[in-house]
Amino acid sequence: MAAMAQDEIYKLALNRMGYTWDLDEKQEANVKAAIEEAEALLRDRAGNAELDLTVPEYRGLLINCAWYLVNHRRAEFEEDYRNEIVNMRLAEGFGCGKEEIAV
Repeated sequence: MAAMAQDEIYKLALNRMGYTWDLDEKQEANVKAAIEEAEALLRDRAGNAELDLTVPEYRGLLINCAWYLVNHRRAEFEEDYRNEIVNMRLAEGFGCGKEEIAV
């Protein structure tokens, strides 16, 4: 399945954050920065710098992480989503649960 475009992720993040109005430039920049920070954080935790977080398996985690970051709750995100982060790390960083590729 093809990955979602960044603008679609942005719209999903706005919906998750409860924004029902057009954002001013500062608010928009804040949300976009939170999405970028969430991507970097999750890729680091996964051990995969190239991880596509827009795929269905990780999209919700990305959007929730961005919500926590916008609300200055990074530590709470890592605590609340510890199991999901560990599972992502096992799958992406160590290949646990992934199909083997024939060489």
